[in-house]
Amino acid sequence: IYYVKSVGGRWDIYAHDLARKKSHRVTIGLRGKDPAVSPDGKQIAFVGNRDGSQRLGIVNINGTNTRYLTQHNDGTQYYGPQWSPDGSRILFTVFRGEDRDIAVIDVEATPFPKKTGKKPAEDTDSTKAFPDSLAYANNAGFEALLRSTADERDPVWLPDGSGFVYSSDRTGIFNLYTFDLATGRQSRVTNVI
Repeated sequence: IYYVKSVGGRWDIYAHDLARKKSHRVTIGLRGKDPAVSPDGKQIAFVGNRDGSQRLGIVNINGTNTRYLTQHNDGTQYYGPQWSPDGSRILFTVFRGEDRDIAVIDVEATPFPKKTGKKPAEDTDSTKAFPDSLAYANNAGFEALLRSTADERDPVWLPDGSGFVYSSDRTGIFNLYTFDLATGRQSRVTNVI
């Protein structure tokens, strides 16, 4: 089991071995949350926090080779990264001041350096994502799948990777919906009134 724990007021990722009933620290000073293990069990996607903004990151299962797929300095918040079943993309929720939306990014996106956090100038283009953002590299494959005035959150991939289930308050109360990646079709699953 991979989880986060606060040590000295900062969050880090820990692992708990169920067979041996022992835990160990995976990262030090990462300030990470929402760990998600890759399908091949070799990497962990996480949300890192720095200076009031968050970034999507990936770290090896042993805590080495941290790399960031996004770079913000405007208070953008990320939640619940989820690996696609084939391990090529990460689905997540993004909050940029009004409501949560759902997006996806390629795992092989050009990483932002760990120490400086600076973006390689040749790999950024504000027109590839949100119009006012230089937060995604050109090869990030960033796509805002659901971007509306409703609050969409907590996406989870369908087992075959053809789409995902998510929660939305578009009717004034949260219900579950499905999203088909091929068609963009959305279907309501629950009807809480």
